[in-house]
Amino acid sequence: MNPTTSASKTAPITDDLLHPSEVEKLRAEVEALRSHNRIVEAENRALKRELFGAKSERCTGFTPEQNELADLPGPLPAEPAEPSKEDATPSCDKGDDQKTSSRGKAPKKRTGSEINATGLRFDENVPVREVIIEAYELKGGDADQYEVVGYKEVSHIVQKTSAYEVVVTKRQIVKRKDSSQLITAPLPDMVFESSIADVSFAVGLLVNKYQ
Repeated sequence: MNPTTSASKTAPITDDLLHPSEVEKLRAEVEALRSHNRIVEAENRALKRELFGAKSERCTGFTPEQNELADLPGPLPAEPAEPSKEDATPSCDKGDDQKTSSRGKAPKKRTGSEINATGLRFDENVPVREVIIEAYELKGGDADQYEVVGYKEVSHIVQKTSAYEVVVTKRQIVKRKDSSQLITAPLPDMVFESSIADVSFAVGLLVNKYQ
């Protein structure tokens, strides 16, 4: 083998093989990549501090040996034994507890526009119409074997001539006298199941929108 040929194949590439302008271009690209890498590393460290830092924890009872989520090797360790009542529990911000408890209390003053038991936010100014659905058992030959013991109500919002109306559908609940079996009249087929809005309400919204 020619030693000169072997040496030429293994010789490292130097700047002499590149044009000076190309060398400067490559150096600028390397410096730009290094700068971008430093920015990404800084953002990564800031994100770790935000997620796993001490300031992001709402309670201060954790041990300093706690690992980060990304550093856990495999499955989570078993849960430690429950501390006794005498042990101190992690101290949490009392202000958050007071805010949470205050949010759970209902306001004392009522404006009349709160959601009522039917789930509708309408006051007494909106007319209410009741529709009673009779049980089939009261129409048969053994109707005398049943008695009405109550109703199941379902309220829907209905729009009629650009005005709102609440329709309360009351289904009869009958009880068979000899067996005390309770039977509820079935609910009619609806376009929007489990919705408080009638199909007329949705149609009215579309009509008013594109008028």
